[in-house]
Amino acid sequence: MSKLDLTTSHNIVVTVELADAPQRALATIIDLVVVGIYCLIASIVSSGSTTISSLLMMPVLLCYHLLFEYLNEGQSLGKKALKLKVISLSGERPALLDLVMRWMFRLLDITGSLGILACIFVSSSKKKQRIGDILGNTAVVRIQNEDNFISLSSIKNISDENYTVSYPQIVRYDDQDMLLVKQALTRHQKRATEDNRQLILDLYAKITKELKIKLPPGEDKRKFLKKALNDYVVMTR
Repeated sequence: MSKLDLTTSHNIVVTVELADAPQRALATIIDLVVVGIYCLIASIVSSGSTTISSLLMMPVLLCYHLLFEYLNEGQSLGKKALKLKVISLSGERPALLDLVMRWMFRLLDITGSLGILACIFVSSSKKKQRIGDILGNTAVVRIQNEDNFISLSSIKNISDENYTVSYPQIVRYDDQDMLLVKQALTRHQKRATEDNRQLILDLYAKITKELKIKLPPGEDKRKFLKKALNDYVVMTR
């Protein structure tokens, strides 16, 4: 099991699990089946017309992976089925240019070599990257549980109109930083291990120091992090 440490813009480190060659190959096979089914349906709909058939098929054949990975937060249907995701090495959502780069080299990595070249690079590279990933500064990771990747939209909406924001300066952070806070709280709630407890303490110390927040020595660290997370959601959503 290969892992990768990602450092966010605020120097917070998140560890993710990298997808290996067999997992990525299976995701590709699923995508091929999906595209094949679509092309079969398009062929039937076109009623033998080459022009209509080409108009329906070519955009999907050429841009399927690029469109899905850009519009579906790094996941084609095959990746989604296997809980894989394309991310940038900064831990953020890949920029369109990054995805275009990995899409362009798909012809070399996968199509032109029947996937052999991609398998060789993914199996041998430290970050499990094919050529397109290396040039696009991306990686494919596993999201097998909510502890690793949890969306801010999954946080319960705060509907109280009288809600008071206590730490407005929390907006200096970004979504990736606050997802780590949510992740740490979730992990500690499920498994109050020493490592998870230390992560809570580290996040508390880092955030209060960077935001210059002075709190009593006996302040509940988890309560503070929950409040900070809620404030972030209210101010950014």
